[in-house]
Amino acid sequence: MLVNQELVTINSNADDDGKLEMALTGWLMAKAGRSGSRKTKTAYQETIGAFRTALQAAGYDLDSAVGIVALAAQGWAAQSFDDSKLQKSEAATDNMQKQAQTDVPQVSVVTAHSRMSNNSKHKELSPATYNQRLAILSSFYSYAARQGLLPTENPISRVERRPVQSYASAHAQEYAEIKAKLKAIDRSTLDGKRDYALLSVAIQTGRRISELAALTRTDMRLQSENGKVTLTFQRTKGGKTISDTLPVAPSRALIDWLAAYYKAGQVGQLPKDAPLWVSLSRRNGGEQLTIQTLADICERRLGTSKFHSLRHTFAKAMEDSGAKVSDIQARLGHTSLATTGRYLAALHRDENAQADALAQLFGLE
Repeated sequence: MLVNQELVTINSNADDDGKLEMALTGWLMAKAGRSGSRKTKTAYQETIGAFRTALQAAGYDLDSAVGIVALAAQGWAAQSFDDSKLQKSEAATDNMQKQAQTDVPQVSVVTAHSRMSNNSKHKELSPATYNQRLAILSSFYSYAARQGLLPTENPISRVERRPVQSYASAHAQEYAEIKAKLKAIDRSTLDGKRDYALLSVAIQTGRRISELAALTRTDMRLQSENGKVTLTFQRTKGGKTISDTLPVAPSRALIDWLAAYYKAGQVGQLPKDAPLWVSLSRRNGGEQLTIQTLADICERRLGTSKFHSLRHTFAKAMEDSGAKVSDIQARLGHTSLATTGRYLAALHRDENAQADALAQLFGLE
């Protein structure tokens, strides 16, 4: 079998089991190649692996009758699981692809739905999570159909999605509060220099936490003529590459931190693979900071572990500073202008231009 992006060459005499395994392998490789994200690949592996496990426990598989798969997906996607117990690890799903399917007894789809429900711990599931699970499953069936490995009808197309309020959790922090908390960071210490530089870059660029965590020296270009730093984020959401040139102040903060930590006279002479954000702890000293550690820094310094709120704050600040929606779209890396519009609308949803007038009308003091 040869896998090259969306192309899979197969033996025309392959049996149904072989075609299913080829479809799984080709789909995962295609998705991993498109996004370049290990996190994305793992999410796809775990989702398809967990769904297939539930199907097989009921006597079916991914290539069972379209109606059965559709009803099973509807029930399975609605369940709230303990992810550590139900979802398969990447290694486990790799083994899953290598196993030959054995003969299983035929049971009713009602039984299948019941078994999936009984094996899960019930709690409220967000519509976004439900829809995301279905989107991943649908991606697999669409890929398999294009390659001629499964029937052309996508069973997930029969399952209705749930309405989702766009960016319901979007929240921008108060500018004055961020300014005061950044100013309070003691930049005479090494961890103060690092945290100030990290949060300055985050609030200045609006980049996602995973994109910031991945930065190394090779992603950093110094502009000697004006002292500014340009950061290139090689893999943003959707596989885009985005560059941000920092103003002088955050550029200086970043250079000051790197020079202090690496004890380098010239930051430009650092090894290309040197991470920009490193641990200062005794246990993990010198290692690149994890996403969780970046969130911890945000909570300690700014009072919130929701690092993504800095992206929300960046977007709102851009709009308040007079930027056009198209400019904000470009900086955020959104593919659609409509997406950016919904994003900004969500950030302003708690504002009522007539609020003061209403309070006066009702005599509220």
